[in-house]
Amino acid sequence: MVNDLLSLIREKKQLIAETQAELDEAMRELQAEAGAIVLPKIPPAQRPHNRRMIAGSPRRRRRRTDSSLAWSEAVLNEAGQNLHIDEMLKRIEQKFHQKVKKTTLVGNLARRVKVHDTFYRSAPNTFGLLALRKEKQLKVG
Repeated sequence: MVNDLLSLIREKKQLIAETQAELDEAMRELQAEAGAIVLPKIPPAQRPHNRRMIAGSPRRRRRRTDSSLAWSEAVLNEAGQNLHIDEMLKRIEQKFHQKVKKTTLVGNLARRVKVHDTFYRSAPNTFGLLALRKEKQLKVG
């Protein structure tokens, strides 16, 4: 059973290698035909799945004012410094009288951090506002 699976894996890897070689050859021919257009190689894990996920691209719509991200932004603005997620949750509950799940908020913030939109991560589970960081850099530099 294990030998059969290993054999199947080897066959599939060989097929992939052959197909990749064919693809590379076709790309070379296409480049020669199209005046040497060079297409960048972007690993699949780094390809944005939509326009909003491209770093620096403008957001398509405004953020809701009653969302965990809006509350986080307000709390961070008020604090004027980076805050640990537990402190943010405490302040959101005090200021907006809303309970937010920790995992939800961390996930939402992490998604924005990944595309360099509004927030950045300064330490594990500690987030800050990009705007405040830029202001501090301007004052220092």
